[in-house]
Amino acid sequence: MIETDNAGGWVRSWGASPQAAHDGLGSLDGHPPLADVTLRQVVRISGGGRRVRVRFTNEFGTAPFTIGAARVGLAAPGGGVRPGNERVLTFSGASAVTVPAGAPILSDPVDLPLPALAKLSISLYLPGSVETCTCHDPALQTGWTIPGDAVGALTLPEDAEVLPVRALISAVELLPDSPAKTVVVVGDSRADGAGSTPDANHSWPELLAGAAGRASRRAGRGRRLRLQPGHQRQPAAQRRHRCRRPGPLRP
Repeated sequence: MIETDNAGGWVRSWGASPQAAHDGLGSLDGHPPLADVTLRQVVRISGGGRRVRVRFTNEFGTAPFTIGAARVGLAAPGGGVRPGNERVLTFSGASAVTVPAGAPILSDPVDLPLPALAKLSISLYLPGSVETCTCHDPALQTGWTIPGDAVGALTLPEDAEVLPVRALISAVELLPDSPAKTVVVVGDSRADGAGSTPDANHSWPELLAGAAGRASRRAGRGRRLRLQPGHQRQPAAQRRHRCRRPGPLRP
């Protein structure tokens, strides 16, 4: 474990290491392409705060993709969003943004008071196709794909289908009311929550967050060892680069 001190600054309250789709458990195998769909995903933060921003990722992407609209809010059961607690996300003031291949991007901050251990709903609309999905597998929280632009839907539409991975998001950062510290859990698939019951928040990093009373995020990675045509392991320096916490990337 690594403890970081963020005196008066942004704290990463939830995170999942970006992966290429073939580096996970294979959950995306056979899944329809992500195109003209809304992704709705739920994350449970650890520490609370008064402002929030979301880190989207295309770090293993082979082509740019566009976010046509995005929102964040307090999650309601069954894939819903609590009315009055949702916020529109922008990127340098614009509602849409193109994320370059090989890069992450941070949304603009929004005011949204959040208690510790709150569940957030993050919705993003993809008007075009995503050629290669940067994801995290396993997801641990159920997510969904919804046809068309459904970021503003407060209840989960009937035509929603389960999204088997954590797709295109890698972190939630909060501005706390007082200086805070983050515990980063680094390890293999066990640190990543492998074997934990989905939607139960029983992975040991999540239990640690509840017991410690401070921000805690996973940096574990499960890996499916399978060679694919044309696939090569990344150089060590590039893999280390993926683990670093970047600053905002603006279009």
